[in-house]
Amino acid sequence: MKSYYYLAQALLGLKHPVEALETAKNAYKICLEIRDSSSEVLSQFILRTKQAQWQSNETARLRQLNETLAHVEDLLQQQLEKELIDLEERYARQEIGGIGRNEERAALEKEAEDRRRNVREAFKNAQVEETTERVSLIVRPSTLHLLIYLGRLYRIILSMESHLKSCTTRLSLHLAFHTRG
Repeated sequence: MKSYYYLAQALLGLKHPVEALETAKNAYKICLEIRDSSSEVLSQFILRTKQAQWQSNETARLRQLNETLAHVEDLLQQQLEKELIDLEERYARQEIGGIGRNEERAALEKEAEDRRRNVREAFKNAQVEETTERVSLIVRPSTLHLLIYLGRLYRIILSMESHLKSCTTRLSLHLAFHTRG
């Protein structure tokens, strides 16, 4: 289960949300089968993966609608990749540590996403509905909380079912013992 989860995280990091989603679903399935307590973490990761997949699809849709936007976004992506390579080189030269690298990577990726959003806003045509970006939020926070609650409830039911089976077995043994004598 953990190996599937780690693989899914790596795939998502490599911008392969479809493969990451399938792998995360396998991890979640195994988690439910073995009744592991990690199901909540996995379900949240699956939601993030679905959102990344939606965002990837949305980016592809926008790129199809406007080749210039695609070109500018490609330039932004190249700039991000160059900045990430520079960051890795600084890390290799030990100019920064692992934590600093991770923080700078997150800041660079956030900055790139902000740039992408600004470019999209500049290219957005308010008159034509097809060129506007659709809402990329798949699950509302209230729905997410409900799903988490249902996951917890499911685990409680499974634990009660196991306890009930144990009680039934003990009761059967107790009745069998007392009916003999």
